[in-house]
Amino acid sequence: MKKVTLELQNALDKELSLMKNDFYYQQIEINRNGVDKIVRMDTAFQPLDVLGGDSYSLRKTQDGKVVFFILDAMGKGISTSITAATTTSLLNYIFDQMKRQGNFELRRWIYRYIEFVKHELLDNEMIAIFFGMYDKDTGIFEHASFGMTASLILTEDNEFVKVKSNNAPISQYTEDFNVEIVDVKNIKKALFYTDGLCENIIENGEFYRDKMYKDLIESENFVDFSKKVHKSITTKDDDI
Repeated sequence: MKKVTLELQNALDKELSLMKNDFYYQQIEINRNGVDKIVRMDTAFQPLDVLGGDSYSLRKTQDGKVVFFILDAMGKGISTSITAATTTSLLNYIFDQMKRQGNFELRRWIYRYIEFVKHELLDNEMIAIFFGMYDKDTGIFEHASFGMTASLILTEDNEFVKVKSNNAPISQYTEDFNVEIVDVKNIKKALFYTDGLCENIIENGEFYRDKMYKDLIESENFVDFSKKVHKSITTKDDDI
């Protein structure tokens, strides 16, 4: 039993080591209309089991852009976790290559990944994944979402901008894809997540997404929001 526990812990440690966060304990400064602001980027990962199908990485390009992906490999079990681990490792490898060469470009990063992974997927396998890139100097946010739930951007006027999926999930048959641009100069908060957050059932029998908007608006920071999530979601049924 001790050996099994140790192996499971090693598997989780390996899973976590594949995820990269270039902004760990960091924040960035932006200037909007002559006013300096501080932007924090916090992350949380709560797998349901040791080997899960969700993953992410948060990276910084050679010119300071914020780049990230959040993925949800569809399905359950070991095969799903292998797909998630392969995706995380490959996307970080391609990113590091492009960063060293000083020529990172969001569309090319995604394209190189798809050209590899679609030949490794089985007939019944698909990957839901969100790619984002934020330019702090221009306030432009580029994204390509493949079958993911709508991400949320809250403006200074307390209006929500829903960043909806603009592509089907990645499969063996994925060819072209869309990358769209959102002007987020007026951004106050943003929330990017897999469906394990919004589709968890809370005590009143409803999905957490019905309460998520209110929690996000009322939260002062990420820690505050996390406390609200934990208070509402007492029993998990998916990776978050």
